[in-house]
Amino acid sequence: MLLPYVPQGRKSIKEVVNSIPLFSLQEIDGKALLLLTREMIMSYMGLKLGPAIKLLCFVEELKTKKSS
Repeated sequence: MLLPYVPQGRKSIKEVVNSIPLFSLQEIDGKALLLLTREMIMSYMGLKLGPAIKLLCFVEELKTKKSS
């Protein structure tokens, strides 16, 4: 599976990107990760709804942490 889990705990964005093969396959780096939208995740990444929702929530958490 290309997205086995959404990483938990304190990891840098770079560590997260490097730990998920799907990001490497799609050439997603840290900046691209923070720019992902629901539409992009659902349309281009080929994920089922459950993993897509988890990924979207995780990206939103990263955006919130980055802005604070």
